[in-house]
Amino acid sequence: SVKIAIRLREYQDLMARVLSVSIHQSHIKLEATMLFHVMAQHDHQTCEGAMRARGESVAPRNETERWLEGNDKVKVLTALGYISEHRYYAIVDSDSYSDVNLLMQGHVFRGSVEILPCLDMIERRKDQGEWGK
Repeated sequence: SVKIAIRLREYQDLMARVLSVSIHQSHIKLEATMLFHVMAQHDHQTCEGAMRARGESVAPRNETERWLEGNDKVKVLTALGYISEHRYYAIVDSDSYSDVNLLMQGHVFRGSVEILPCLDMIERRKDQGEWGK
């Protein structure tokens, strides 16, 4: 309904602000890498938590959520869950889209995954000598 769509938009705006604040608070100068915004969506049928609750065979959570720790090629800067909608958001740092895609493979088989390259606009402004002017 319209009310739900409005609330979803409010949530998405809030998530954008939270991600922005998280990056500001843990801002690290990253050289020769790219930032990616990742959104992974599944549903109640493919949700590993729901599958566990139904008694279905699923790998342990310490394995299925290992992506949160990143790996040698992808650093997870922040990860947030919108649990009631079965959706994850993350900002990751990597040299390669392919490496991010490989990190998220477990999600690809359960639902849609969107991986968007992003610019660190604060760093860009600082690099251009425009910060504080």
